[in-house]
Amino acid sequence: MKPVVLYYSKTGKTRLMAEAIASALNAPAMDLTAADIAAVGSYDLLVLGTPVNGARPAAEAMPYIATIPQCPGKKSVVFCTYAMFKGSTLKVLERELSKKGFQTVLSVAKKGVKQGETDFSDVQRQVSEAASKV
Repeated sequence: MKPVVLYYSKTGKTRLMAEAIASALNAPAMDLTAADIAAVGSYDLLVLGTPVNGARPAAEAMPYIATIPQCPGKKSVVFCTYAMFKGSTLKVLERELSKKGFQTVLSVAKKGVKQGETDFSDVQRQVSEAASKV
C-alpha cells in the first residue's frame, strides 16, 4: 500500500497531526498548497486534513480539493483539528472526496492540539489500523 498525507494548516496544528499520521504510515506529508495534486492518483490511500473554520473545512483547502483528479475505487482517510466544535467538517471532506471516486475508510478529529503537548498515538493507531485494511 502506498499512502500520502495532504493537509492544509493555518497555524501549524493540522501540520503536527499530519506529520504524526505520516510517521505512522511511513508516508510523505505535503501541504496542499505545495503538493502536486495530479499525482494523487498514484497513491493507494489519500489521507487528507484541514483545520476547522466556522464548523467547516478551512476555505483555503477547498479549491485544492476541487482540483483532485477522479480516482474511482481509491480509499481515503479524512482528519481535522479544532478548538471548539468540529461541526460538519469531516462530512464535507467525505462528500467532496466521494465526488472524486474515493471511499472514506476513517474520519478522525483532534481537539485542542498544542505543539509539544498533544499525544497523537490514538490517531496514529486508528489510521494505521484503517490503512492495514486497505
